Amino acid sequence: MKTLQKVSIIFLLLFLTSCSNDDEPTPNTPLYNEENPLQSFLTTSGFNQQTMEQTATNDLLAGLSFKPTVTGKINSLLVKLPVINNNLKVTIWDNATGNLLRQEIVNVTSANTEIATQITPLQLEKDKIYVISMQTNTAFVRYRTDQANASFPITAGNIQILSYREGTNTTTIPNDNYYNLYAGDCIFKFQQTE
Repeated sequence: MKTLQKVSIIFLLLFLTSCSNDDEPTPNTPLYNEENPLQSFLTTSGFNQQTMEQTATNDLLAGLSFKPTVTGKINSLLVKLPVINNNLKVTIWDNATGNLLRQEIVNVTSANTEIATQITPLQLEKDKIYVISMQTNTAFVRYRTDQANASFPITAGNIQILSYREGTNTTTIPNDNYYNLYAGDCIFKFQQTE
């Protein structure tokens, strides 16, 4: 009988210790909304005032240099072109090293329509500078009516846009900065994580 009591006590103790963690409250981790900085950038810069379609002879890299003001991640890419392009390369670069961090192929199935492409989330560090670019020969060129430079950096939510970037070498980070126009549209959905 004493052996049965001892075994029962041991089982009871094991049961109680295994359940004790379930009673602890779980930390309340906030879930942040996704942000698309493009419209705020276009409005603040004035690059929403004039738009034209432009086609170049050869492909180039067109995009933005930016930095997140908080730690977060890119969950999807957003592209809008004046033409269909079923093989649009969108690349995210580390500005400091020039290294390619991620390259995705976006299937632009319809002209003049924003195309969203989900990606495996790409983690971004707070205050680190990145570049997003697309390889294309046709894009919307957006600028101010007076064709003046915008005042950079431009804060759009938790993203600071530092400049429009362009490059003719399609295998290296675009390095030519422009402040009086934006050729796009190539952006992302960003979500703060902490």
